Amino acid sequence: MRTKGKRSTSILMAVVMTLLTFTTVMVPTIAGAAVTDLQMEHPTPAQILSDINAATAANGAAHPRIMINMAKLNELKEKCITSPVEPYASWYKTLKTSADNNSADSKPLLTMGDLESLAVINRVLILNFVYMMTTDSNLKNGEEKYKTRLYKEITNLSTVDWSALSTQSFLRLSQMLMTFSISYDWLYNSWTDAEKSTIKNLMMAGLKQSEIYYKEIVSGQKSSVAGLISSTHNWNMCSNAGIQIASLTIADEADASELSSWLISEGLKIMENNFQHLTGGTGYIEGTGYTQFLMRYFTMFVSALTSATNKDYGFLTAPGMDKIAYYYPAMIGAQNGSNTLDSSEGPALDAPEPFFFAKIYKDPALASYRVQQVKQPSKNVNVKDLLWYEAPEFYGQTADYNTIFKTSYPKDMYFSNPEDATFRNGFWDADTSYFLLGGGKNNVNHGHIDAGSFFYESQGVTWAIDIGKGNTGAANFWTYSNKTPSRWLYYQVRAEGHNTFVINPNKDPNKPADQNLDNKIPVIQYESTPEKGKAVVDMALAYPDDVNKATRTGEFDKATGEVVLTDDIEFKTASGNKLYWFMHTRAAITIAADGKSATLVQDGKTLEVKVLDSSSVLTQTAAVPFSSTPTPPTANNPNNGITKLAIVNENVGGTYQIKVSMKVKDVPLYPIAAVTPPVNDGTIKVTLNGKPIEFDQQPIIENDRTLVPFRKIFEAMEADVSWDNATQTVTAKKGDIVITLQIGNNIMMKNGQQITLDVPAKLVNDRTLVPVRAIVEGLGAKVDWDGATQTVIITTAQ
Repeated sequence: MRTKGKRSTSILMAVVMTLLTFTTVMVPTIAGAAVTDLQMEHPTPAQILSDINAATAANGAAHPRIMINMAKLNELKEKCITSPVEPYASWYKTLKTSADNNSADSKPLLTMGDLESLAVINRVLILNFVYMMTTDSNLKNGEEKYKTRLYKEITNLSTVDWSALSTQSFLRLSQMLMTFSISYDWLYNSWTDAEKSTIKNLMMAGLKQSEIYYKEIVSGQKSSVAGLISSTHNWNMCSNAGIQIASLTIADEADASELSSWLISEGLKIMENNFQHLTGGTGYIEGTGYTQFLMRYFTMFVSALTSATNKDYGFLTAPGMDKIAYYYPAMIGAQNGSNTLDSSEGPALDAPEPFFFAKIYKDPALASYRVQQVKQPSKNVNVKDLLWYEAPEFYGQTADYNTIFKTSYPKDMYFSNPEDATFRNGFWDADTSYFLLGGGKNNVNHGHIDAGSFFYESQGVTWAIDIGKGNTGAANFWTYSNKTPSRWLYYQVRAEGHNTFVINPNKDPNKPADQNLDNKIPVIQYESTPEKGKAVVDMALAYPDDVNKATRTGEFDKATGEVVLTDDIEFKTASGNKLYWFMHTRAAITIAADGKSATLVQDGKTLEVKVLDSSSVLTQTAAVPFSSTPTPPTANNPNNGITKLAIVNENVGGTYQIKVSMKVKDVPLYPIAAVTPPVNDGTIKVTLNGKPIEFDQQPIIENDRTLVPFRKIFEAMEADVSWDNATQTVTAKKGDIVITLQIGNNIMMKNGQQITLDVPAKLVNDRTLVPVRAIVEGLGAKVDWDGATQTVIITTAQ
C-alpha cells in the first residue's frame, strides 16, 4: 500500500506543472451588496496552533475534531443506538443501510467521474460515520466491512491521473483533500500505521500543491488556478474549503505543522473575497444551484474550523449571516427549484445546511424547515443532518417542529443581493402555488440576461419555467464581455430565452446582449401580507437606450394562486419599437380566436391565461432565437418539449402597458394562515444616530451603491449645502471639510483632493442623488448596512 501512496504523491505533485500550462477565461466579479468592513480576525500560524491545542485539551482528544468531537460522537451513539431517540434512530438506520449497500463488494468503486458530483464526499462521509458509530470507547474495533470498503475507495481515488485535468479541475483536488481528511480524522485510532501514512501522504501532496498557489496569491503573481482560488465567486469557497479542512486535520503534527498552520492563516484571508458576498442576509448572486453548492462547502469548512479551534475568526459573527440560510429554501417551489442563472432544472437538492445555521444562531424556525424537507419522498437524510440537528428543547421550545414550521417559518422573502422576490401559499402540498419575480445584475459569474424573469408553480405543475444553463461546453460560453462571440449569443442565457419582456433586440450584431449588462435591476417595491404578495422591478435600467421608464409588477393572490403581471413602459420614441413578452412552458397551449386568452394543459391540469390590457394579443412560438439574433459558434441546445406563450408588438411607442393574469382552473381556495413578516419590505431606509431620515425621493441602489437625495442627507448631518445649476454641482461644508460633486462625474472633491466614486451623482425625478457611503464618510461619519432591513445606518461622533 505504501507504493500506491508514493505513486499518488508524485502524481499529485506533478499536476502543478500541468495545471500551470493551462489558461482560463476571465470571469466577472460578483456584483452584490458586499460588506467590505467585515472586521474579520487574521490569526497568525502560531495563534492557530495554540487554538487547536487548546481545543484538543478541552475536548479530551486530538481526533476526531473535524465537524465532530468525542463528546458529540458519544451523544450520537447514545441517541442512535444505546437508548434510541427519534429522529436520531431512524436517520441513523437509513445511513447504516446506505453504508451496508456501499460496502457490498459488487458496488462499483468511486472513480474520477464522480469527483465533481459530490458522490465522493457523500459516500465517504457515510462509510466513515457508520464505522465510527460502531467503534468502542477508544474509537477502535468498529464493524470492519465499512473500514475495508472505505480504504478501497480512498486508494482507488488516489490513482486518479491528475495530469489529465485542466486548471478549472482544481476543485476536484479540493474535494479529494476533504475526503482524505475526514477519513484520516474520524478513523484516526482505527487505521494501521501503514494506512494512516498512505492517507496522510495524499493530504500532504495536495497541501504542498496548494502552497504553490497560495504563495502566488500572496505575492500578487497569480496563475489562472490561483486566480480561481482567490476569486470573488463560488470557486473561492469551494476550492479553499478542502485545503482548510486538510490543514486543520494535521496542523498539530510535527512534519505538517508549519505548512498547515500557514495555509490556514493565509486561506482565511483569501476566503474573505467570496465570503463578503454571503453577508448581510441578502442572498447570493450566482443562482439557486450554485448557492447551494457553495453553502455545502462553506458549512463543512466553518464547522470543521469551529470544532478544531473553538473559534470562528469572524466567519459566523459577520452581519446578516444568521439570514443567509433562508435564501436557498426561499428559491424552492413545491416541485422544482427556481433554477435561476446557470442552475439546472429538476427537483430541489437536499439541504442539511439549515440545521447548521439554526444551531449556531439559535433559530428553531430554520431547523423546522429541514425537518419538514427531509420527510419529503424524494429527499434523503445526510450524515450532516445527524451532526447538526438539535431537538426543539435546545432552542427553548415546547412546541414540536411541525407547529414551529407552521407558525414561524416565513413564506415570502426578498433578497436584495440577487434582487429576488418570492411568494408562496404553502410548501410541499400538491395544491400549493409559488411565484418568483427577479431583477438582478446580468453580467455576473454564471449570470444570465434575465432581469424581470418570473417562475411559477401551481397545483403540482411548473407552468413558467427557466430553461436552464445551456451548453456550458460551447465555444465562448465563458466569455462575458458584450461582443461577438460571447456567452450572450446563446439562447439559454439571453433575455429572449427567459420569461421577461424584450425591447428592440439585436440592434448591433457586434453587441449581442439583449439587456444592459452594466446596471443592477432593482426590486423597488416589495409587499407581503397573509393574503397577497407584490413586487415591482425597475426595468428601465435594463433598457436605458429605449425607455424613459419601465416597470414589471408581479402580484400573487395566495387564496387562488393567481398571478397578475403588469408591464408599464414609457418609450423614448412615439413609435417604431419592438416589444416582446415571453413565458416558456412545457404545457400544451391553445389560444382563443381573439388572442385574449389561452389555456395551458399539463399533467391533467389547466392554466387559464388572460390578457387584461386592451392592446395585447397572445400567440405561440418556438423556444428558439429571433431570426435576427447572431448565430453562436456552437449550436444552441435544443429546447425539446418547450414552447413560448408570447405577445409580439413590432411597432409601439409612447406609453404602453401589457397586463396578463394566470390561474389554474377549478381549484378550491387555499386556506390562508398567518405568515411571519418578510426579512424586509424592499424599501431602502436611512437612519442617523438611530433616527430615520425621511426623503421625498426614494433612495436607490445602482451598481451596488446606495444613492440618496443630497440636500436631506447633508442637512441632517448639519452641513451647509449649495447648488450650482450652471455646472450641475453640489457643495457641502461642515467645519473644515468641503465636498463637491457634479452630476454624472465620478470624481468627488474633498478639500481639493480627488476621490473616485463607483457611481456618480445623478438626477432622478428632479432630485440629485449622491452615493451615501462616500459622502457620509467624507464628512467623518461611519456608515453600516443592515441587509435584513435594507437600512443604511449612519453614526456620527456625538
